[in-house]
Amino acid sequence: MKKILTKIFSVALVFVMIMCLVPPVDAQASSKKPTLAKTREMTYYPKTSVYWNQSYLELLQNNKSVKGWTISRIKSSNTKVLTVKKSSVKNSSGVEITAKKAGKAVVSFRAKKGKNTYSYKCTVTVRKYTNPIKTLKLGNKNYRSQFANYDYFNLNSKKTVKGKLTVSAAKGWKLKEIQLYNSKTQKAKTIKNKSTVSLKNKTNTLWLTFTNTKTKRNTVIFLTNYHY
Repeated sequence: MKKILTKIFSVALVFVMIMCLVPPVDAQASSKKPTLAKTREMTYYPKTSVYWNQSYLELLQNNKSVKGWTISRIKSSNTKVLTVKKSSVKNSSGVEITAKKAGKAVVSFRAKKGKNTYSYKCTVTVRKYTNPIKTLKLGNKNYRSQFANYDYFNLNSKKTVKGKLTVSAAKGWKLKEIQLYNSKTQKAKTIKNKSTVSLKNKTNTLWLTFTNTKTKRNTVIFLTNYHY
């Protein structure tokens, strides 16, 4: 019996020693190299404020933004297409990018944390926004002109805006899908063209997806109702 207890104790001691040598899961995760998407697409809106032409490239781990990395040597291969600078978001480990016109640019930078230093590159394709809508009627009002320069428009009404939805695509585009999003349930349902739609204040948004018949790329139009 004494020999058996001694053996059990020895096995338990070895197990404890092994566990002490294995770093915690969080420590292992934090030492891993963060990832950065190798390619990125963004839209350039010529006649809107600079704000709408800005976006971010952030370092990720498990699809979540990471913090604590010092970013340096930020560069754009084509500043006529895209300019870059350190992210203005607090504690962000990434860079801020601003589209200037359609084209391609390679964004590169270096990230450092402790003894770890990594270099990153991302090819960003900038596409100029064009209005894919020929007709977008909700009831008797046509909202096409509201999307001349941007893909988002807010009805800004306290009351529910209701009516028959009639949508058609401009030349070179095809209407792919219409969805009605509910911010309270956080779900979207597909609806048919020429159906009756209700956009409740602070609740509903229409997502209209158009496909460019030449490039086969999609553009999503957002018509929402949110009264501040």
